[in-house]
Parts: sequence; structure tokens; C-alpha cells
Amino acid sequence: TGTATYTITAPDAVTSSGAPSGSSATYSQNYTTAGQLTSGKTATLTLSGYDNCVITGITLSMKSNSSKGAGSFDAVAGTTKIASIADSPFNNTNWNGAWSTSYVDITPAMSNSSYSIQSGEDVTLTITASANSLYIESYTISYKQNISSGGGDVSEPDSVTLDITEHTMNVGETIT
Repeated sequence: TGTATYTITAPDAVTSSGAPSGSSATYSQNYTTAGQLTSGKTATLTLSGYDNCVITGITLSMKSNSSKGAGSFDAVAGTTKIASIADSPFNNTNWNGAWSTSYVDITPAMSNSSYSIQSGEDVTLTITASANSLYIESYTISYKQNISSGGGDVSEPDSVTLDITEHTMNVGETIT
């Protein structure tokens, strides 16, 4: 289990901390002010190297103008959508529920929080503004390593049985 934070430093750059070993990130936006999105502009964070990880949560540090700003958000792993926010104003409950000129945490609902990212799949997080202006400061990704390499949907077992002297352990139970 880990948490990676990607902070925007320029219209084409982010710094990262806590990312999985061997992963990388690229950032691009088509507006000249770092982190600002005006109507019709997008910001895209692309994550590579999250193979066999499950993204369990996403937090966006964002703000709006004092009485404007609208857009949508999509997070896709390969071709599988894992989270989204429908196109709506920032004061809508899909986003923050109120306008904010200070950065606030936005937590999109995860639509597929058990999807194991396949080898070679990128994770693409896209914010598209539909009204001036939205601002993104950073993306925080909560993830866990999938212990199986088969990919697809994963779930944790309720218990695991080891055939030593035949003992059943429950998740969280410790034996010696």
C-alpha cells in the first residue's frame, strides 16, 4: 500500500513522491499558466509502470474562480475507466459543492477500485475545463500492489489455509 503525489511545477512537468519503484509520470496541459485550465483546455497526467497495482483512491488538489469554473475528470487504466466526474460547475457536489479560491481536496468516486493494472498499461488522468477557470495543484494516488500477477479484478480472501499441521488463519490473525 502506498500513496504517490504528483505536484505541477510547469505546464509540462510534475514532481513526484511516493510513486511505485520503476514508475514514471508525464504531465501536459494546453494552457500557458501552470495548473490553470480555461474553457476547452485540458490537463493530462499519464502514469506508467503501475503494473500489477490497484488504484484505490484519487485526490485532486483544486480550486476555481470565485464564482465560475466547470469541467470534467476521467481516470482510465488502459481502456478501463476507474474514476470520473461528470461535466459540471465546481460548486456542484460532483466537485466541491462550493466555489473556492483556495485549494481543496476533491475525491472522485472510484468506479473500478479493484482493477489490477496490466503490464504496459498507462493510467491517464484528464481534467477538461468547460468554463473558466479550474486550477489543479496536485494529484494524489492511493495504490496497493496486487500480489497476483494475473491482472483483472482482485479481491482479498477472508482466510488462508496453510497445510503445515493444518491451521486456518483469518486475515489480521497472527500465529507463532
